[in-house]
Amino acid sequence: MRINDPGGIEIAWLNQPGRISTKMASVSDGFQASPPYASVVVVAECEKDDSVCAMTSAAIVRDTFAEGVAYGVEDALNNAFNEVEKKNAENGHDSCSMASIAVLGSEAWVVSKGTCHAFLTYGSIPEESISGGSMINDALPNRVVLKYGQSIILVTHGLRKLIGSAVAGRHSSLYNDPLAKCLEGMVTDTRIRFRKKGGSIAAVRFGSASSRITGLWKKHGISIGLSGVLVLIALSFLCSKRECVNEISDTESSDSAAFSEEIVMPLNM
Repeated sequence: MRINDPGGIEIAWLNQPGRISTKMASVSDGFQASPPYASVVVVAECEKDDSVCAMTSAAIVRDTFAEGVAYGVEDALNNAFNEVEKKNAENGHDSCSMASIAVLGSEAWVVSKGTCHAFLTYGSIPEESISGGSMINDALPNRVVLKYGQSIILVTHGLRKLIGSAVAGRHSSLYNDPLAKCLEGMVTDTRIRFRKKGGSIAAVRFGSASSRITGLWKKHGISIGLSGVLVLIALSFLCSKRECVNEISDTESSDSAAFSEEIVMPLNM
């Protein structure tokens, strides 16, 4: 699980095993990049508890973007999915379900197939399904322009109940929390860890927690700085005043000592 924050974009992914870890047949993965290169997250799951197939499929998508994709993001994502199908066919693996998001700036490209889903959230506003009940099979990725605070979430079959749920909306509205923490909260509330099989989740959010903190600093930093300067001036004034009082006190003490000193005059004989 990682967090990415280039230009206000945050990505995260999480794998949650169930009661029987050997039944875990899904995986989530991703690659974080800095502009002008695109970042990517992906979830994958295969039939018959084939975790090797899922891991290989997710790795192909991840590695495609790890090489550096600065333009043609949509084509790169589509080509990665085609390569996954070709590789699985060569290795004799069963069909693999996948969903992925490639993001560059506020633009995201989303593609999903099979039992993996992608949906859009905006705080507590009800989610809008991108892939819906009908998967995007053998189609070009959907382009989505994200608004500030919006997230696109990918889930495998075991976490499908998060789509349109109050749980997803509640945790997505926690803008000041890192995206990874929001995903952990969602998965914990599903209690999927008590089921036989687990599930995988990944997400992209436009407007990271760190960028919001930076924005607050920019907004209030000047007033905080001025307050600090005023405090320093006040302390300097008080210190100077104390020094002056001490000097006056020392002078008065020396004068009084001089006047109180006994003077003996000689007698004229």
